[in-house]
Amino acid sequence: MALYEHVFLARQDLAQAQVDQLAEMATKIVEDGQGKVVKTETWGLRSLAYRIAKNRKAHYVMLEIDAPTAWSQSWSAS
Repeated sequence: MALYEHVFLARQDLAQAQVDQLAEMATKIVEDGQGKVVKTETWGLRSLAYRIAKNRKAHYVMLEIDAPTAWSQSWSAS
């Protein structure tokens, strides 16, 4: 199995509990695809380098994923 790092951004108007729920949902998707999340890091609310959909800040979450190579191809396609 290969190791992957996946960082996703959540809108700034979400509460931390909602961001944690998103991380749990992403973990469930990985586990359903025969992978496992080795580590989850919540980097918190940070400024974006440039605006995305009129937002200047976002919650950053990083997942370290151990999954088969075929899984990564399906993840990037969806």
